[in-house]
Amino acid sequence: MNNIKKVLIILAAVSAMLVTGCSKSGSSSQEDDTSSVAESSTVSDLSSDAQDSSADESSQPKVVEQGEGIKKAAAFFENTNYEYVCKVTGDGMQGTITIVKEGSKFLQTTQYSGGTAYVYCDGKDTYSFDTFTKTYMKQEGKVTTEPSGNLITETVRKKLSPTKTHISDADTQKYAVEEYTYTGPTYITVMDFCFDKASGELKNYTATYSVEGRDNEVQQREVLKMSAGGAKVIGVAAQQIKTEYTDLASLNEMQREGLCKKLISEHDISEEEYFASGINAYDFKKITYPELAELVITNAKVKPADDDSSKAEESSKAEESSKAEDSSKTEESSKTEESSKAEDSSKA
Repeated sequence: MNNIKKVLIILAAVSAMLVTGCSKSGSSSQEDDTSSVAESSTVSDLSSDAQDSSADESSQPKVVEQGEGIKKAAAFFENTNYEYVCKVTGDGMQGTITIVKEGSKFLQTTQYSGGTAYVYCDGKDTYSFDTFTKTYMKQEGKVTTEPSGNLITETVRKKLSPTKTHISDADTQKYAVEEYTYTGPTYITVMDFCFDKASGELKNYTATYSVEGRDNEVQQREVLKMSAGGAKVIGVAAQQIKTEYTDLASLNEMQREGLCKKLISEHDISEEEYFASGINAYDFKKITYPELAELVITNAKVKPADDDSSKAEESSKAEESSKAEDSSKTEESSKTEESSKAEDSSKA
C-alpha cells in the first residue's frame, strides 16, 4: 500500500505541474487526452489550480534568469528529429522511457518490468495503448509531437526561478548543477539537473515531490541518450493496433465493467488498491482509457522473473547427474563384458 500511495502522490504532483504540449487539427476523441502513465496522470484535479496559477503569472510578466544548461536541454526537444532515452528509478516508477520523433511522427515507449505503455502518432492521429490492459484509445485529428510529463521543457516554459535547497556538494564537484522549484497550493516539486561541466550535456536529474502531510518522494532519471537527427519512428500499423488491442471507447457499460473485473482479477488488484486510486466499482462502467491504464499499471503485481543463475545451477546439476549416470552405465557394461569373457574362458 505504501508504494501505491507514493505513486499517487507523485502522479498528482506531476500532473498539476505539467500540461502536455500538442497541436490539434480536425475533430478529437470524446475522451480526454492521456499522457504516458510513466510521469503524468489525469487523476488529479489539481491541474486546474496549476492553470489558474499560470494565468495569474501570465498577467504579471517577470524576468527569470535560468541557467544555460536547462535552456540547452529544453531546446533539444524543439528538434524535428530526435531520440531521447532515460532510465527512471525511485518512488512510484521503475522503468525506461524512450522517445523518438521524426517530423510529425512520434513514439513514446515506457518499458516497465511487467509490460509496456505506448503513445504513437502517425502524423494524423494519436494512439495510446499498453500491454497491461490490452486496450487502446484513438484521438482522431490530434497530432502529438512532444513527450508527456517532460519536466525539462516545463521548467523553461513555466519560467521557474533557480533555487539552491537540495544541491549537494558531491553533485557540484562532479557536475554543473541547476535547481528549479515549482510550488503548488499544497505541494512543492524540486528538480536538480546535473550537466557535464565541459560539454553542458544533461547527464541526470532528480525530482523531489513534497506533499503536505507526507514524506518526500524522490525519482531519479539517468539520461542514456539525447541524439538529434537521424532518428526513425518504427511505426505501428493502425490495423495492427485494432487487431491486437481492444478499443475501450467501443465497449458499452456492461462490457467495460466486465473488462475491469477481469483485469483486476488477472493482475491481483485488491478493492483497497483501486479505492486508493480514486476508483470504485461503480466507476467501472464509465471508465476511460487513461483511468484504466493508470489503475492497472500502477497496481499490477509484477511476477518474479526466472533466476538465470538458478537455471544455470540446475542445468549444471542435471548435466553432472547425467554424466554420472553415463559413467555408471559404462562401468556396469565393462564389468558385464569382463564377466562374460571370464565365463567363456572357464567353459573353454
